[in-house]
Amino acid sequence: MSAMSRERLRSVIQFLREQIWIILIFIVLSANAYVVYQLFLAPAPPAPAPPRVPEVKKEEAPAGMAASLLTGAYVPEADLGRRSIAVMIDNFAAARPSAGLNSAGIVWETLVEGGVTRFLAVYQTTSEVTIGPVRSARDYFLPWVKEVDAIYAHSGGSPAALAVIKADASLDDANEFSNGRAYYRVAGAAPHNLYTTTERLEKLRADKEWRAESVVTPLPATDEKLTEGDIAKKITINFSSVPAYRVQWLYDEEKDVYLRSQGGVVATDRETREQLVAKNLIVQFTRITPAPPPAPADAVVVETVGQGEAWFFRNGRIIKGQWEKTTATSRTVFFDADKKPYSIARGSLWIEVVPKEMMSKVKYE
Repeated sequence: MSAMSRERLRSVIQFLREQIWIILIFIVLSANAYVVYQLFLAPAPPAPAPPRVPEVKKEEAPAGMAASLLTGAYVPEADLGRRSIAVMIDNFAAARPSAGLNSAGIVWETLVEGGVTRFLAVYQTTSEVTIGPVRSARDYFLPWVKEVDAIYAHSGGSPAALAVIKADASLDDANEFSNGRAYYRVAGAAPHNLYTTTERLEKLRADKEWRAESVVTPLPATDEKLTEGDIAKKITINFSSVPAYRVQWLYDEEKDVYLRSQGGVVATDRETREQLVAKNLIVQFTRITPAPPPAPADAVVVETVGQGEAWFFRNGRIIKGQWEKTTATSRTVFFDADKKPYSIARGSLWIEVVPKEMMSKVKYE
């Protein structure tokens, strides 16, 4: 460094020493001014963009249709409030195939006597449907009839069932024994040859001046496919030790339905010859015990009011949860393992009511 440069550096250092307080005051004032500007004078920064909310497609019924209170399926608006009809249908092996099950919104299947099962099929339609063979009532089916506010179609019944029906003035009873013109017989051995139609039962309703509409609590239903749960494309249900009542459902991925076989034979409709199908399957485990005397020795009592485990099948998958029915008239409700209401797929619902001790005999894969 030259002598001149050193002299200039000394001058600068000397100046800074002499003016140090002025410099410090300037720095402090500048800092304060910056803080005041940021707090009070600076324009507000632009608000961050709101998070993008995914667009949810609203599930809307097609024109002229409405969501059924029974199953959530889209049905003609004329059918929406129509009075439901619940029909006892034979499942005795020698009486198969039955008629009308594919047209039902809900089908309950459970045991009657001797390891045999029977159906309670619920209809809410203006279409004419042939239904049968029609069989006798059991008292434990009545809470299911009541929960869908249906007219009850049957042919006679057990003493316990007939006693409950007689004592219940709110139940519209379409017993064949006192309403024979609503039924007819086909060729074949009685009692497995008794049939009816939705048109005949609707005429009976009008003649009796029974209510024309049902009041039903809807089940949650959705258009969305089930993506959680284990794969369940083949379901086997043993209601009892009788092989003829071993049920199997196979998932048809293309049609998104389950196809029914029973006793090792494809289950079909007597009128259409089409295989029986279900959009939804629920296996409801409950207490089923021998009926006390004077009922026949092989008769049973099915617990329909209460709660228990339930397995839900749709879209080729299974999730497990619970069922609950608090009173004889309240709708059976279903919950997943987190106690959240389970939503069925819009469409037909089969509820297989199985003894809880037979849970290990219900298989899926």
